[in-house]
Amino acid sequence: MELNERLEQAVIHAVAKLLDSMIPMSFEKGDSGDGNGSKTHLLGTINVNGKLNGSISVSMPVPLALDMTAVMLEEELDEVTDDVYETVAEMTNIIAGGIKTYLCQQEEVFSLGLPQVLELAQFEARSDGHRLAVPIRTEKGSFVVLTALYESPADAQP
Repeated sequence: MELNERLEQAVIHAVAKLLDSMIPMSFEKGDSGDGNGSKTHLLGTINVNGKLNGSISVSMPVPLALDMTAVMLEEELDEVTDDVYETVAEMTNIIAGGIKTYLCQQEEVFSLGLPQVLELAQFEARSDGHRLAVPIRTEKGSFVVLTALYESPADAQP
């Protein structure tokens, strides 16, 4: 099975764990257009180092980030606060950790850095080469998990 196929399975598995336990919400894999557009997004990203290098990111429109934070904190929010940034960072960390657990069942493939969160006026995710965009559709809106991973040259197959 190719790396991108394994990554997509790992993303779905990690998102299921997050949405089953921390933010009870049903979901399905979305279409390639889900999560794109001109709305302001919060982008949580975490660096990956080891046999695989690059990053794992989670991009979501601000209204969805507010809704998910409200569910986690059990309080209504109408603007982006530090709590929203921390929630997106924690969701990114949980999803990246779930991907790592899924991919590293036999051996340690990579380690994770600390999540960072940015606010972007526009975000468009697409799959190409080493980037894999997995759109996730929930009843509250769609977000995208983006992996940009490549094998370390020393560990690449000849």
